[in-house]
Formats: sequence, structure tokens, C-alpha cells
Amino acid sequence: MKLTLNATNVYCIMLMAILAFGGCSNDDEAMPQHKGATTQLMQNIADHVPYIQEVLNEKIHKISDGVNITEVSFTYCTKQTHMFIAEINLTQNVTIVTSTPDNQMSMGNLKQTVTEQIEKAAADGVNVLLGINGHSGGICYKNAQELKSTFGRDSEQVFYLLDDGKAYITTVPEFNLHRNRVANAISGSHSLLIDGEVGQFIVDDGAMSFSPRTFVGVTKEHDKVYFFIVDGGQDEYSNGMRLEDIMLVCQSAGCYQAMDLEGNEASTIVCKTEGDDFLLMNKPSSGTEIPVANGLQVIVKNN
Repeated sequence: MKLTLNATNVYCIMLMAILAFGGCSNDDEAMPQHKGATTQLMQNIADHVPYIQEVLNEKIHKISDGVNITEVSFTYCTKQTHMFIAEINLTQNVTIVTSTPDNQMSMGNLKQTVTEQIEKAAADGVNVLLGINGHSGGICYKNAQELKSTFGRDSEQVFYLLDDGKAYITTVPEFNLHRNRVANAISGSHSLLIDGEVGQFIVDDGAMSFSPRTFVGVTKEHDKVYFFIVDGGQDEYSNGMRLEDIMLVCQSAGCYQAMDLEGNEASTIVCKTEGDDFLLMNKPSSGTEIPVANGLQVIVKNN
């Protein structure tokens, strides 16, 4: 039987199970403040996510003005975990666009890896700084053109930018109120944060498993976007995270709205190098990038 619960209720249930079985516990001794995190972003996350035991390593990749990626490894539920957090400041000379195979202005059955989609956009003259995978089902807008208007059965939320350059994550009905102003959009699956509060979800294997995850969040001011990629399925490198805990990651990072994109083997982040090549930053669970239907790209605005 499936249950729909909010994260607070889930934690009560999980805590009882943890006390009984010891499946995902912290050490008996109180953990030090920030758990070894040094950056403000990871200090907030480490302090707010109970099952992060220790932050092992942090590295900041400055991609451009307004775009940074924090790469961090930590122990989570006693398991090794690796995560990338891209912070995109939309008040700088950058924006976010929908990525499609061959940079096409249409949605067919073609799929390409995130790297291939970036390389094709770059060949067409787009100054792409980084890209992540999107979500295979649901709506898709690209450069103010509607490529797909229907929603998949699991499409609960939509990430979109309006013609004023601000970013939003809302329900489908609210998105429909702004369709005539949408510049770029893709739908997602689970609602992770709604007005700063953790969302509800179905307690099933997908939610409770330690899995690779890709998710996105926006601030209350709609001028900053976060991309999160958690690797998984690799015991000595990264085991992945559970759904309720990525909700807390979004909340503690400063997101006001957040939603889940396609995860598992699809979870991918690629960034531009100083030599204008493109680097796969994470380690997909399949061992290599897999083709995806769409994605999100951070690009330099045309002046």
C-alpha cells in the first residue's frame, strides 16, 4: 500500500524505525557544528540535514560571473555521497534555456546526451556555460516557442523563465496563467518545496531508495536558481540520497520552490572548461552519459 505523507510525518516514522533497527543512524556522540563543512552553503546544508554525518571535502568551481559549482563529498546515513550544486545568479549576464537534441525547435523521439546537446548548441553560436539533464515527460518550451503542451502523468510542477528573465517553479494550473509570457520551461515530477516548506510525496521504493538525483530550486525573489546533482549506485564513490532528504537540501540552500527532475542513470552535469571544451563533472551510475530527451543550459546573454 502506498501512503502520501509530508516529510515531517515521514521523519517521525523513520525515526522509530531507525531506533528499532539502526538502519540510518548518527553516532551516539553529538556532531560538531557544521560537521566539517567550510563553505556557507554546505554549513547550512550540513546543519539542516540530520543524516549528513560529516562533510569530507568541498571544492568551488567558478564557471563565470554569477555561476559557481560547489562539489562536495560527505557521509550520509554512514554512506559515501557526492553532490554538485550549481548556483546561477540571474541578475548577472547569464540566463537559463531549455536544451533539446540537435538544438531543435521541436520535440520528437530523438535523444542525445547532455554533452551532445551542449556541443550542438555551441556549434550554433550559443555560449553555453553548463548543462544538466531534464525530465523525459511533460511540457517543453524553448525560446518562447511551445514544443510540447501536454503534461506527463507524473508532471506535478513546472520550472520556467518568463520574458522578464525571472525563474519560477509552480503547479501546472499556475503555470497555465503565464503561458503567453513563458520563455523556457520543462516539467518535473515531485514537488520538493512549496513556498519554503517541504512537500508531500508517496512513500514507495523510489522515494526511500538511495538513488542518483537531479533537482532544481529557485529563491523567493526568482533571481537565483540552484541545480543539484547527486551521484549514486557506486559504493566507494556515491550511494545517492533519499527523497525526503533532498527536500531538506533544497530548503537549507535557500530555495523557496523546488522540484525533482529525472534521476538514476540520467543524472548528469556538464560544464565548460577554460579551453572551451565541455567536461562531464559527475559520474553517472551507468558508467557513461545516457541520451536524454531534454535538459537545462546556463548560457551567456546576448548583449
